[in-house]
Amino acid sequence: MVINQYQYTVGELRDMLVRRELVVNREFQRDSGLWPPRARGNFISNLLEGFPIPKLCVREIMGESIRSPRKELIDGQQRVAAVRDFLDNKFEVDRGVWRSGPRFRDLHEEERDRLLSYPVSVDVVRNASKSEVLRIIRSLNGHSSPLNETEKRHLGYSGEFKWFINGLCDELGEFFLGYGVFTDRQIIRMADAEFLADTILAGERGIMDTKPRELREIYRARDYDFQEAEHARRMIRDSVDYLVDNFHDLGGSHMMKPFALHSLMTAMIHARFGIAEMNKQIRGEFGNKYCVDPKTSSARLLELAAAHEAMEIDGPHSRYVWGCGGATGGPGKRLARVLGIFWALGYPDVEVINNDLARRIPSQAR
Repeated sequence: MVINQYQYTVGELRDMLVRRELVVNREFQRDSGLWPPRARGNFISNLLEGFPIPKLCVREIMGESIRSPRKELIDGQQRVAAVRDFLDNKFEVDRGVWRSGPRFRDLHEEERDRLLSYPVSVDVVRNASKSEVLRIIRSLNGHSSPLNETEKRHLGYSGEFKWFINGLCDELGEFFLGYGVFTDRQIIRMADAEFLADTILAGERGIMDTKPRELREIYRARDYDFQEAEHARRMIRDSVDYLVDNFHDLGGSHMMKPFALHSLMTAMIHARFGIAEMNKQIRGEFGNKYCVDPKTSSARLLELAAAHEAMEIDGPHSRYVWGCGGATGGPGKRLARVLGIFWALGYPDVEVINNDLARRIPSQAR
């Protein structure tokens, strides 16, 4: 990946848009029209005043089938849309600010020239993979929208655990995208970070109802020292690598829904590494193996995914399907899914020894 810095004038950017030499990649951008009229007017006023604005980010794509490089705007849609629409006389600036306003056609000639010649800084990213582009966008505007809980945690802490999660997100970005676990926008809003923190929590505490306070606590407690980092990374990376090598047919299936994958990862980690707290919840013989037979397990996991997709509440996997419906984060739902996945992995004789947890599954779903 190479990043070069350029400057284009407002007029040049407008012409590039008209000629379709620059297009907006809406996979990475928020929906248009989010800026209210006052915000758009204020932005144009800042340009006319000559105030600095944040730089744009453009992805340049080369390919054998592409005669000339294609430029995609990956950050700055609202700014570019405001400029384009103002130049097309689609909205007004505050007449009190500009003696000749309020639309572009009404500006004095020197004001129009000043706007068209305004230099805009642009980062042009070349030879970047999709996951690298998402990392760039997350660093640029991950906090431009109202913050979700995960983003608040990442703003509130800056120590060991936060950077461990960031690094793991980068390592697994291609997996999350390629297997359909998260969309581009979900990754930009850090859904992958929340998933990984929740998976680490399950690796420590077993089957539980993960609430925002538990996730905040794991960030806080490990902010200065995360001694278990290598073990946590090994558990997750080895499990994902095994999944890719042996269960690759699961890509795009309902087993890759984040809550289902979380349960699959929990079951795989316990079978291979053992989760001490989970030994207080269930009893079974696993032999430190992810599964008994990878080929059989792959077929069975696909069978569970198909039952989930069809919501076969009366079929042979009714308990697992019940665990995939409604609010999927509760301990009863997680237990139901994990038990079904243990069956798929070749461990059908797992016994629930925590009565309080067992009662979370209603009798009709047992």
